[in-house]
Amino acid sequence: MRVLLAVIFFFVILSAAEASDRILVPAGSFNMGCSAGDDLCDSDEGPKGGVAVDVPAFLIDRNEVTVQDYRECVVTGQCTQ
Repeated sequence: MRVLLAVIFFFVILSAAEASDRILVPAGSFNMGCSAGDDLCDSDEGPKGGVAVDVPAFLIDRNEVTVQDYRECVVTGQCTQ
């Protein structure tokens, strides 16, 4: 049942992503911070090998927008601040 719900959720999100010109980035995990073999890590980069981070699925815009373009969009009233 959970698998079926996950598949349905994925397709609902994907449909919304296509409709709004956004891309679904699936959930996943990675090691954030200093690489295990990096001898030049600074103290603020965390332990060697990084820290395991789990990121939930999210939508991201397909195209980049500059700050200037966004400001112009707000000024013209096409976007909200």
